[in-house]
Amino acid sequence: MYSRLVDAAAEVLLGGGCPGCRGPGLGLCRSCRAVLARLRPSPVVRPLASLPSCWAGGPYHDPLRGAVVTCKERGGLTLVPFLADLLAGAVRALDPDGSAPLVLVPVPTASTHVRERGFDVTHQLAAAAARRLGKSVRVERALELVRQPLDQGGLSQAQRWQNLLGTQRTRAAPRSRAVRVVVVDDVITTGSTMREAVRALGAGGWPVTGCAAVAQVPLRYLRDASTDSSAPVSYTHLRAHETVLDLVCRLLLE
Repeated sequence: MYSRLVDAAAEVLLGGGCPGCRGPGLGLCRSCRAVLARLRPSPVVRPLASLPSCWAGGPYHDPLRGAVVTCKERGGLTLVPFLADLLAGAVRALDPDGSAPLVLVPVPTASTHVRERGFDVTHQLAAAAARRLGKSVRVERALELVRQPLDQGGLSQAQRWQNLLGTQRTRAAPRSRAVRVVVVDDVITTGSTMREAVRALGAGGWPVTGCAAVAQVPLRYLRDASTDSSAPVSYTHLRAHETVLDLVCRLLLE
């Protein structure tokens, strides 16, 4: 009873609410936490993208979808630990017995988005996942954007690839080729962003062994992405102002 009263008060006074189910409360509710804890990584199949081995922590629908959107678009840094658990699980599934040092390379984020959000979501997730994977794992900002691609919303898979081609490049050559490089991102949709990252890293001499993400959009959504605006492909456009609670948490963590 007491916890329900606290949740209700948080919703009224702080604008709080569970990002997974939209129920009242502070952060993820107990039920949504349990759902995320039961998720297991699964392989990602994107025939057009021709990716190397690729795994994701879970399917991109609620409560995971809500958690990702809130983390990215509402400054929900308190959700990073839950999402990083899933990303770390995807990396483990990708290469459970590798002996060479592991390097996580986050997909680069546009500087305008970083300024708007106050932090680089993908890098934060990669860093948190690396801590869960062990001391020998490090994160490298090996990629940067050469130019900002056009809005991806409503584009087909082939159009997305053409839109992203040549948008990324490496910052420098790798310090050593005796490593396992894994490209990481928050969500895989068509796989075009990952494909461009793998292309750019390969051109720069980085030995990419696979890709990993927190979530993957189910293939059934991709078939209708160019005509059905309800398909959750262009999730980054689900912008909303951060709540008072989100703002407080972000300022404390910065």
